[in-house]
Amino acid sequence: MEDIIIKLSKGFEGEYSIVSGGNANFTVRVALNVPYQGKSTVIVKHGEAFAKYSKGIALDLCRMKTEGKALEIMNGKVFEAKESGIKFRTPKLYHHDLENNNLVMEDLGNIPTLKEFVGSGKLKNEDLLPLSSALGNFLHMFHDQMGKNEEMKKLAKDNEWGKKIGIWREYGILESNSILDEDTKLQLKPIVDFMTKRMEEENEIVLMGDMWPGNLLVKTDDEGRVKEIYVVDWEMMRTGPYGIELGQLYAECFLLHFFKGVDVKFANAMVQSYPLFLKDHEVQRMVAMQAGFHLFTWVPMASWGGKEETEECAKLGAKIALEGWKGNRKWIEEFFGLN
Repeated sequence: MEDIIIKLSKGFEGEYSIVSGGNANFTVRVALNVPYQGKSTVIVKHGEAFAKYSKGIALDLCRMKTEGKALEIMNGKVFEAKESGIKFRTPKLYHHDLENNNLVMEDLGNIPTLKEFVGSGKLKNEDLLPLSSALGNFLHMFHDQMGKNEEMKKLAKDNEWGKKIGIWREYGILESNSILDEDTKLQLKPIVDFMTKRMEEENEIVLMGDMWPGNLLVKTDDEGRVKEIYVVDWEMMRTGPYGIELGQLYAECFLLHFFKGVDVKFANAMVQSYPLFLKDHEVQRMVAMQAGFHLFTWVPMASWGGKEETEECAKLGAKIALEGWKGNRKWIEEFFGLN
């Protein structure tokens, strides 16, 4: 990032420092020359036509327009989970600078991601399942409410770039997987065709697009209990079928179990708190296939653990996907803790 100079938006000038996180965009904290709405700092997310760590990877700048508009629509909306009362919202968007490809947002401070928070092992057992249930509850509320928001639906449906990338990153790189053998890949190929077609053609619900614990920022109360969760990185928001987003989030929660020793109930309680998952076998199949592909595709690239653990997890991912493809009801229900 050293050779990138970010042109700050008018009214938000100051000295900036790099904020870690993300592979696509440049995020900085700006110490404002002149406070804005009583705030001395803001966060600026800046986009270029290439990835942050590689100018050779082209990225469409339409992603910044999509995220900016999504944040405008989401500004002020609060989703409160049942029972736990945990509130979900986006950071406040102060300014969407189309000319400089900047999103100027509120500075939440140095709060942890959900991945860091849960993976640290510091969370009390009695708080683990309420947090997990809140995640599933939020996802259900978001899909339900945004599906009725015509402005959000149009924005999501029009994001062809987000849909294209979303398909490719899960179902476009099977052949390059270095862990799975050729016979397993051959068995998985029909799932690639099936899921690609559904994701290309179906517009059942609005998907946040990149729902994983690294994009969920956790604010706690004085006793260390989760009070609010901020949902960030909306550039891949798109439409798609039920099960896709739930499957990705399940896989990421499952990784906290597999590599960090978090109780598997954390992952299972999340999907069980999504009402449609409990009663629709087809949605269960979709979740299994998406979760399985996410595990064997992303674990080798994300450096969760050592070589043996990584291979074991990837092969388990293939197993989950194949059982979902076969519609093995008994296996699926046992795996997700439904019986």
